[in-house]
Amino acid sequence: MSGLVLGEDLAAPDARGNTANADKIANPDNVVFSEKMRTLFIAEDSDKHTNNFGRAYNIDTKKLSRFVSVPDGEVTGLQMLDNLNGFTYLMVSSQNPGNVGYLAGLPSMGNQDDGDNEDQNDDNSQN
Repeated sequence: MSGLVLGEDLAAPDARGNTANADKIANPDNVVFSEKMRTLFIAEDSDKHTNNFGRAYNIDTKKLSRFVSVPDGEVTGLQMLDNLNGFTYLMVSSQNPGNVGYLAGLPSMGNQDDGDNEDQNDDNSQN
């Protein structure tokens, strides 16, 4: 068995004060997997990076990407909804100072043809 995503400690801090390579993970703390997107979302809680990062690792392409940076706390609370009313949501928060955010408007990776053609936000509805 071997790891899919690995970090890399630095021999000396870089210009920003990172003691681990900022392009790789450090101290993964929370993970969530989207089967539809075939992506592992990873949240860091580390003192090795000056900012902790949220990352996405696609298991097919093997590409690791950052999607959020938290300057003064850990990335936490990862939640993934693959299909909610035709959209995909990734929710994330930072433990300190307690900010919460979400990425919205991502195309749904779920079953988009559920047979229900009603639009819950239809502006033409009768009052």
